Amino acid sequence: MSDTERIVARERLVETLKRMAGGELSFIEGSRIASRLTDTAGFDRLSEPFVVFVAIDSETDAVPWGRCATCGIRMPSRSMPRIGAGQKHGRSKLANLLAEQLLS
Repeated sequence: MSDTERIVARERLVETLKRMAGGELSFIEGSRIASRLTDTAGFDRLSEPFVVFVAIDSETDAVPWGRCATCGIRMPSRSMPRIGAGQKHGRSKLANLLAEQLLS
């Protein structure tokens, strides 16, 4: 992997995390993107905080996202309040992560 690829992956990772923190990108979709960018960006997938994205990606692989989310598959409505509360808490944590580790 070249230095250019690593720099581009880090820029995409930071942009993904910013979009997640700002509520523009769901935590499931953002975690899947972040999980895939981590290695290319030169980070250890199993170290903090990246292991969280790997875990979310792994545990939600049956949840549709992106274009697949519009193909008529619906999540049970009883799951939505928990997912919404989790994303709100996660955005706060993610904003702190960005400020402390990735943007300093």
